[in-house]
Amino acid sequence: MKKANSNYALVGKVEANFSIESVTIGLSKFADDTWDFFDPNLERHNSEEGCKLRIEWTKFSNVLEPLVILQLKVLTYCYYNGITVRKIRTKRKSIKAYTFCQNCKNIINLFISVYKKRADHGHNSNSSIADVNAKDIQLGLNNYNFANTNAIKELLLLLCQPQVKEQIEKITNKSFDTAWTEYDVQQFTIPAHKPKKGKYKDGTVITEDLVTFLITTSSSDVKSLLQRMKINTFDEMKYVTTDTINFPIEIDLLSAFNDYKDYRIFNLEQMKKRGRRDRLSISSKISKKFRAKYNISINKFKEELERIQLGARYLVMQFTGARYSEVISFKNGCVNLKNGNYFIKGTLIKNVSDRAITGTDYWIAIPIVRDAIRVLEMITTYTLHDYLFAPNHAVVLNVKSRPLANNALNGMLNNYLCKIDLLRKYTRIKEISKSKFGKRLIKSVKPEYQLSSHRIRHTLANQFLKHRANLVVISYHFKHSYLAAKMYNIPNETTLGYGNIANEIFTSPVYNAEVKREMTESIYSPNAVIVGEGAQKFIKSRTEFFAGEISKGKTEKEIMNNLLKRDLPFADVGLGLCGGKNTFSNDEGVEVQPPCIGQLQCNPLRCKNAIIPEYKIEHWIAHRNMNQKMLDSGKFSHATDYLKRQINEANQVLAMLGFNGNS
Repeated sequence: MKKANSNYALVGKVEANFSIESVTIGLSKFADDTWDFFDPNLERHNSEEGCKLRIEWTKFSNVLEPLVILQLKVLTYCYYNGITVRKIRTKRKSIKAYTFCQNCKNIINLFISVYKKRADHGHNSNSSIADVNAKDIQLGLNNYNFANTNAIKELLLLLCQPQVKEQIEKITNKSFDTAWTEYDVQQFTIPAHKPKKGKYKDGTVITEDLVTFLITTSSSDVKSLLQRMKINTFDEMKYVTTDTINFPIEIDLLSAFNDYKDYRIFNLEQMKKRGRRDRLSISSKISKKFRAKYNISINKFKEELERIQLGARYLVMQFTGARYSEVISFKNGCVNLKNGNYFIKGTLIKNVSDRAITGTDYWIAIPIVRDAIRVLEMITTYTLHDYLFAPNHAVVLNVKSRPLANNALNGMLNNYLCKIDLLRKYTRIKEISKSKFGKRLIKSVKPEYQLSSHRIRHTLANQFLKHRANLVVISYHFKHSYLAAKMYNIPNETTLGYGNIANEIFTSPVYNAEVKREMTESIYSPNAVIVGEGAQKFIKSRTEFFAGEISKGKTEKEIMNNLLKRDLPFADVGLGLCGGKNTFSNDEGVEVQPPCIGQLQCNPLRCKNAIIPEYKIEHWIAHRNMNQKMLDSGKFSHATDYLKRQINEANQVLAMLGFNGNS
């Protein structure tokens, strides 16, 4: 039997006193029929449905034998406990609850597929995983649709390891040995994952005219509401000349909002007295009083206010590019002023431990986004939710404040499009039904224009590219962390997958211009002069990269031609280039955030993420001369120290680049 090459190493170990009675996994015991990982006290679990963080073993008992289920439980426990097979020199990362549950369900479903195939071929011995051979596994793989092929192979490799076999034998009291080897696992072929019907392919973006329609309408809704309430708006751009909200023009909207808020608070008090949360009918006295005062019913006022709320939510998502899991972390008071710029403070979910500190990540907040958040914060004054993306019912009777589910948010976005598209250019009424309260429900949007949080994110990435934003700018904005110094890992594949960026990059003439060759050579040529705080590390990586490529028999010309085929993994920040790492260590060895967070305010001489190539000499000359002119004018005497510091730094950089002239 062939053996695998020594490309893999076993990492971690299971505790010596392993027993099914004492061992816990997640929030459950090993012996439990359901393993539960959903912790309502963890903010990062808000973005997941509880069922996705549970493994219900009893669901598989009608297909899999009890011994097979027990063997799989031991395997997945070892995987959960840190036992894993990794390629040598690959750093091991901790696994999140959602990823763990998905990977475990995939391996379980694989064996369900394997046993069904075996039964079709007349095999009756399905009582143990040891009955299965490599051919059976391959047939099962051909018949199953996996999203994470690497995890499947990793778990199959894990079953081959003596340490895992020993634990299975110990718990089951039966001998266990797989009929496949590491070599077999390396030879397995897994078909490409096919998305479910109705799902959009990665990179599908909203059409240009629909984006324009959504942005102009929602921006006008938000600004019209604030202006009618006599609240100054941050955004000064004009979108439409008419008032787009449907409140009577003659009413005092701020007064009407306050009366509506008082009504909602009154309802809360009534619910507390009843001891339950339910739908309270509006008393005729309150309704008549509100209509007489404002010439609009309370229900109509509520519907219009919620329509504007949906527009505000769309704006936050469209201009931050935050994932669903991130946008639902935005809370009341999340807008912060930092280094002279406004940011939304929230929590990054993806690729971060479930138990990591929350509320320490930032998204850029342009003026219209700040206006949208102001509207959302006004609504929380009567819903009493901490989260800006939360249900519109109030938090009462000790009900914990939780954000919206992803399906609910996507449904609301499509509902907003239905409400604003009066000409039915983008939508059509698919179904009109009546609810039990006699209210007509309009459902449906044209399939080609279905909105979702992820599709909005892809659309923003595509818009960035159309406005010639560098991939590092996009990566910063979308929290795709990578390091440009690792030259073999550029451009970032995740970023390229967003908004059809990869296809557009290699068809755009901008990226094939001669200027790109000059820039590439000034950065990557082995003898090219590079200065700045990040220069030493970059030059070291550049030297190692060229040495490795030359050892493979490539010439310097071939290496440079290969680099020219890739997008430059740097953001041009005027005076230098940003290499795209999220954090770096300061002089005390503490991990700190760079000063930019993506908005491209950079001092490339001081930031360890930045480098300054030779072709930037003319930029530094202009920078120095501009500051000298301001200093000589006498109009900026209040900033004398700052201007002198800028001039000295410019002279320092020019000297480092080998320029000693004066102009």
